[in-house]
Amino acid sequence: MVKEYLQPHYSTVKDKSFPGMLFAVNGCKGERGPIHDMFNYQWKLGTDKPEEQYKDACDCIRYAALEQPVYKAPEPEINQELARLLLANQREETGGALYHGMKMRY
Repeated sequence: MVKEYLQPHYSTVKDKSFPGMLFAVNGCKGERGPIHDMFNYQWKLGTDKPEEQYKDACDCIRYAALEQPVYKAPEPEINQELARLLLANQREETGGALYHGMKMRY
């Protein structure tokens, strides 16, 4: 399941694919960081258990993947039709505070 979430997923915001789970390189790099632990994760020889030294970050990532997070595109902050009406109304009104709310005729 973790491998599935590390595969590229399409982002409508950026219009391209990204890994399903992103890691902040600056915050995750270095010795004993999550990326370092993932590259060094291994099984104990002759057992079905992982080596203890590098398993903590991988366990956290596995637990996050088990929640099956799903990308959801951000919703617009304002109704698009309402925004068009407000902009059209704003164009009709000109002037500053002195003329606020008054329709100007040319």
